[in-house]
Amino acid sequence: MKNLMNKLSFNKKKENTQGVQFRIDPKTNQNLTALRNYYSAEAGRKVTTGEICKKLINQHCKDVL
Repeated sequence: MKNLMNKLSFNKKKENTQGVQFRIDPKTNQNLTALRNYYSAEAGRKVTTGEICKKLINQHCKDVL
């Protein structure tokens, strides 16, 4: 059985973020690009990798803690 996460939501206005660097494998990069394209279309603006990571981290923390 798959554990489905809730969809992330992004505001029209981008929040301030801090730069972070990390390396990912090609499959993860492909998935990240698909997510970035999906959420950019949903939000009506370019959604960045940092915004997606930030939302995923905050959502996971809320679910776990």
